[in-house]
Amino acid sequence: MVSTLLLSLVPPATPAAGAQAAERIEIAVSSVTPLMARESSPNELTISGTVHNTGDSTLRDLEMRLQRGKARATRASVVKALRDRAVTAEVRTRFESVATTLPPGARTEFELRVKLTGTDYRSLRIEAPGVYPLLLNVNGDLAQGQRARLGSTRFMLPVLSPPGGSPAAPSDPTPVTTLIPLVDYPRMIQQRLPGRPTILTDDRLAESLAPGGRLFGLVQAVSEEVPADEPLSRGLCFAVDPDLVVTAKTMAEGYRVRQDDGGTVRGTGSRAARDWLDKLRTVTEGRCVISLPYSDADVVALGRAGLPDLIEGALDGADAVSSELGVDVREDVLWPVDGALDEPAATQLANTAVDTVLMHPDSLARTDGSLRPVRLRTGDPDHTPTARLIDPLITDALNPVRARNAANSTRLSPSGTPPPR
Repeated sequence: MVSTLLLSLVPPATPAAGAQAAERIEIAVSSVTPLMARESSPNELTISGTVHNTGDSTLRDLEMRLQRGKARATRASVVKALRDRAVTAEVRTRFESVATTLPPGARTEFELRVKLTGTDYRSLRIEAPGVYPLLLNVNGDLAQGQRARLGSTRFMLPVLSPPGGSPAAPSDPTPVTTLIPLVDYPRMIQQRLPGRPTILTDDRLAESLAPGGRLFGLVQAVSEEVPADEPLSRGLCFAVDPDLVVTAKTMAEGYRVRQDDGGTVRGTGSRAARDWLDKLRTVTEGRCVISLPYSDADVVALGRAGLPDLIEGALDGADAVSSELGVDVREDVLWPVDGALDEPAATQLANTAVDTVLMHPDSLARTDGSLRPVRLRTGDPDHTPTARLIDPLITDALNPVRARNAANSTRLSPSGTPPPR
């Protein structure tokens, strides 16, 4: 299984909170205890946060309760519950008071405590392991005295075993590879030649490579939090855009930045680029590195346009990454834009070294919800690359726009031939 890290290394997330456009309040959940229930957990779920009146009228007699749906036992059913706003009417706890009045723009803190097991109306009545969809629901009186649901927020509660029950049977851990994408927009409009300096469109990459920047933070997080001798280190893989490495190298040697009037000024990021490349060489040493298409080119678009030469050129950047970082770079793995691939592009990969494609499950025409690797059916019966699927739970949460793009792509069909082990 493959997961992706799109912005930064992050701790386990607390439930996302937010209000729909028609709702009159915003619920921000700051903590949930426990985040995952097991036999040794206390028989109580505590949810803390704030309620914000986003409307223009005073709300009165605010009350809150928790609702849960049926347990989900498979990854596919959890994904479906998150996407389809799962029904949560299986169990409802009783309402608890939140605030007597809440003027426009005001906030109030809340702490809701409910039992995990039991049979009374303060309990979620959980009796078996599973992943349970929960809905936090707030009702109250509007200005005209009408009682209404003011807002709600949803999240999932994993239960390994109900509190006080028997320990869950141990299971074999699932091997996971975490991809760390190092990519940026193409910015070089003139490469260094004798008598000609490197020129970039702007100097924003300098900010990203410097302390506090996005690309700096990704590399720094691995350097500080995942030492090479840690078990987690074996599951990391850097996905590097060759254009980014080439651009950073030219920046380190000195460059200029195009101005609106057509002139240029000296770039400010030479030191940051040099330091970032040094740190990247250190953290990638002995670790998995794959090359992204050059400038993160969209091979699906190139395939639909019937441009196989450009596809081959886009996938010919591994040597540039290997030369600059001093590491071995895998050329046989492709991570296309949005994790999406269609048959024209897949067929034209036959002339490249690619035999493994990292794909979003929604871009594959299968309905069993499995994340097992499969062979892809292409227009060339002798070319059936293996698709390894990216975990949608993590990817969609961090980047829902890309998830929708994958779902809208032309879907590839499995070939029916099992992939190599």
